[in-house]
Amino acid sequence: MGPTTCFYVFDLACQDWKRSLVGTVHNAGFFIAIPLTGWMSDKFGRRIALTFATLANGVFGLVRALASSYNMFIVLEFLEPAFRGGTYTACFVLALEMVGPKGRVFASLLFNLFFIAGGVTVTLLSWWLKNWRYLLFIIYTPAVFVFVYLWILTESFRWYFSKGRYEEGLKVLKRAEKMNGATVPKDHYDQVEKDAMKQRDARKFESKETNQSSFKQLFTSAMIWKRTAVCSFLWTSSTLVYYGLSINAIDLSGNSYLNYIVIIVIEAPANVCKLIFLDRFGRKKVIATAYVMTGVILINYGFIPNGSWSLLFYLGGKFFITLGYNSLYVFAAEVFPTNYRTSLLALCSTIGRIGRLGADPGMSHGEGHAPELGIYCTIVIKLEPVVTEPRLYDPPNSKAGSALARVSVHYSIITNKAANRNA
Repeated sequence: MGPTTCFYVFDLACQDWKRSLVGTVHNAGFFIAIPLTGWMSDKFGRRIALTFATLANGVFGLVRALASSYNMFIVLEFLEPAFRGGTYTACFVLALEMVGPKGRVFASLLFNLFFIAGGVTVTLLSWWLKNWRYLLFIIYTPAVFVFVYLWILTESFRWYFSKGRYEEGLKVLKRAEKMNGATVPKDHYDQVEKDAMKQRDARKFESKETNQSSFKQLFTSAMIWKRTAVCSFLWTSSTLVYYGLSINAIDLSGNSYLNYIVIIVIEAPANVCKLIFLDRFGRKKVIATAYVMTGVILINYGFIPNGSWSLLFYLGGKFFITLGYNSLYVFAAEVFPTNYRTSLLALCSTIGRIGRLGADPGMSHGEGHAPELGIYCTIVIKLEPVVTEPRLYDPPNSKAGSALARVSVHYSIITNKAANRNA
């Protein structure tokens, strides 16, 4: 380790507990950030939550680059993820809510491909710079200009409708119609607008107690709790193996930077397979199969000596856990009500961070956790009848559900006509 690494600057070479504390504190920040951002996203909108979290990310990241002591560094290592940890979830939900049902898997593919590109870029910058302060300055500076999101990013029309802000939701639909060059029959559009106005007038008479009652009904729903439990269980096992394989890629033989890049790039074909398989075979079958294959591959990896075959099995494990993990994001985003979608998704992600805490450098071969993953998959298959087929869920008798059902037909016309025009 050279004089440009934080381990050298803060004299951590012979203090294992201080090095381990960095990762522990970083993960602890997510336990605050994910539910906080989820609540903000459902309360104030996806755009506001995303802008706030990303801006805080940039500010704390840049200050961390100026840390003059280990104590200052460790505090900022906690604060940075504590404010920005939910950006991925908020951004993912916004992306899925802005497309029609047929475009959700493709939207998630594009989302994940940019995530992969970011990981490769940061790794290449680390390899080139070899200076942690310069690296932090470069990767965090763009985040401080994220306030422009407020002008260029469109809020989710589904969120607008779930909050009774129908005029603003209709403006988003009109903009989508204009951008896609689609022409929707005027009588259909007038009917959607008329229904929205009726819903707006009805909401004026709703009391605060009624809204609180709706919130209580959500958390007394056996179906919601079962879905939350299953998704959280899946999330925990996913993060354990996904991050374990990612972190410990540097322990593989060869160049650590190249190893990490390969481990990231293998996620690209996994996401392409997700695009092909999710709509064809269904979310549950793809997720369960991916978990079983991950378990089988990692069990065998534990008995293979280092070499080409061990690397192939390692990549195979990362491929299938990526397929299952990213499919889980799509699945979880579809089975929760719009009003509380990001909050419940954040709850699952927060619980899943327990698995992330177990992804330490000690599991470099993964064999200690692979059998557990196989058991998880068996339980998921047994619980399959509990989780209904995925869809963007809103109670059919709720005002948000009925309004979104009408407007989704309108939005489908816009997106389908745009697709036909570009074909």
